[in-house]
Formats: sequence, structure tokens, C-alpha cells
Amino acid sequence: MAIQIKNYQKPEKNLKKIPLAIGLFIFILVCALAFKIGSVITVISVKGNSLPFWDKVAALLPLSDYKKDPNRIDVLILGIRGEGDPNGGLLADMIMVLSYKKDTGKLALISIPRDLYVDIPGLGRKERLNFAYAYGEEKQYNGGGLRLSKRIVSNIIGLDINYAVSIDFEAFREIVDILGGVTIYRDKPFVEDMQWQGEGVEGSPFWYKKTIKDSTTGKEKEIWALHIPAGQSTLDGQAALYYVRSRFTTSDFDRSKRQQEVLLALKDKVFSLNVLANPLKIIRIADSLKKHLRADIPSEKIFDFVELAHDSKINAVKKKVFDTTLEGLLYETYSYDGSYILLPVGNNYDRIREVCRNIFLP
Repeated sequence: MAIQIKNYQKPEKNLKKIPLAIGLFIFILVCALAFKIGSVITVISVKGNSLPFWDKVAALLPLSDYKKDPNRIDVLILGIRGEGDPNGGLLADMIMVLSYKKDTGKLALISIPRDLYVDIPGLGRKERLNFAYAYGEEKQYNGGGLRLSKRIVSNIIGLDINYAVSIDFEAFREIVDILGGVTIYRDKPFVEDMQWQGEGVEGSPFWYKKTIKDSTTGKEKEIWALHIPAGQSTLDGQAALYYVRSRFTTSDFDRSKRQQEVLLALKDKVFSLNVLANPLKIIRIADSLKKHLRADIPSEKIFDFVELAHDSKINAVKKKVFDTTLEGLLYETYSYDGSYILLPVGNNYDRIREVCRNIFLP
């Protein structure tokens, strides 16, 4: 007798529901990210104001004198210690202009030293450039620092700067750690054993202790030294922060070069696939920026700005650091009270403006 065996059929899964569920999850995730980023934009955006003080600024530094290039976007980036820092927390330790050429996708980074001695409208005297942000905030909190700094730097480089951004050191450290570190390459080791003698991290590969003789007591004491070896290194947030702030064993000009180096490395890391595909990292970065970054970029331009940063050609970056070398167009001197300052060669900004306007030329 033949035994009939019915073909077993597996229950059909509703395959249509799976893509729908995934799509719904992605939609919710995108909405959550958009809400988060929208809330960040609301907080970080500074407000304009028509105080009489700004009329004086406009009269002294007329924008009609500056060149406008519709094919170029210029952004002033200020690095400050932080509003709560008692040691000059609103002084700008980093002053850099990022320029983007729309038709070629090329970037340029222009660093201006903080010790450049400039006219600050309303102050009644010249001061170092790094004081402009603090003075602007004194005149108009939450926006005055960016506005005044942008106008003064526009006057220096001869270009109408489109936007300005300030970010404090804590955000820099947090974001580098969120990204899993920032990778740099050095031809030779870097050592800073003068500036951070009382700071350091036990067990970190970038810090070591050394013994020196105290110049006051004559006794030996242990100090910390920051050490970045030759070759490739991936710095954590703390080491990266001290690397871009160090200047005692080198100079402010060398520090500017390191700041440019790390900024480009961070851009590369931020737009890497493992960050863009990680919403938790994006949310954590957004939370840090919300607390520590201020910008005058209109909300409707934010995503255009991010797209430009993503599309820019990192391998075609022009770099310029104004310094006291022959091509640096600055010279050292001292102010009336004996403070170290920098002034432009020829005591005007003509040659500096020429360099900045033509930085994308071959």
C-alpha cells in the first residue's frame, strides 16, 4: 500500500511587513535626528541687534571696502577657552578663516595670530585681536563677540566674511572622544615640557613625567610633559586639546599649523561612514555643540553648510599662517605698556588682503 506524503509547506511570512517596519524605524529615527538638530540650531544661533554701538563699528569698518566673491564662502572660526574659565575664558586662542570655493570644491585655511595688534571700535585704543570676542560679548551678550570679531577680521583680510562660529575647548575634547580619537601624522616627535607642567594623565601614552630643578627653590621636582611621537598617532580628546593649545616650546605660529592639521583630520573623521551611519554618535555630538558652540549661520543654511563641508576636497587644501617669516607679512614689536604684539609689514593690511583674496589662484 502506497503511503501518500503531503508536501510540507512552510507558513508564508508576510515579507511586505518587514520592509515596512524597517522603513517606519528609519522614518522615526530621521525625525528624531531632525528634531535634535533643529533644537541645537535654535540654541547655538546668536541674535543680531541694532545697538548704537554697532553703528559706530559700521562707520569705522565699512563693508563697502571689502571684496565679495559670490563663488566663495568665508567662515570665521574662533576657539575660546570657555565662558566659565577664570583665565580669560572669552579670549580667542584660535582665529582661523575657512574659505570654500564653490565651483572647484577647494578649501583654504587662513590662520591669523591672536597677538596681532588691531583697532577695536568703541574701546578707544588698540588691543590684541584675541580680545575682540570678549569685548563684543561685553557690549552684547550672546552674539556681540562673533559680530565684532567677524567685522574686524573682515577688515584685516579684505573680504566680507559670511559667517562666524565660536567653539570652546570642552566641545573640542568631547567631540574628539565621541569620534574615537583623531589621527595625525608627524615627521618628528613633538614635546611640550614647559606649558603643562602641572597637568597630565597617568597611564596615557602621550604624557610622561620628568625631573627638573625648580628655578626658585633649587630643589628637584617632577613635572608632566606632553609627547606626541613621530609617525601616526590617534589622539584622544585630552591629548588632542593640549596638542593644539601648546606653544611655549614652539610658537603661536606653529600652534596655528597644528590647529589646521587637526581641524582637517576631524573633518575627515566626522564625514566617515562609521560616524554618519551611527545616529547615537550624531546625537552626542549635537548635544555637545548645543552646550559649547555659537554661530551666526541662518537656520535655513545649516544643512547647505554641512553639505558643502562634506563635498569639499580635503586633498586640495590651501593653507596660510601669517607669521614673522619673510612670507608671513608680520613683524614683532612691543606696545606702549611693553606687551609683545604683532603688526603687519608696511603697517597696513594691503599685502595680507592680496594674499587672502588670491589664495585659490595656482
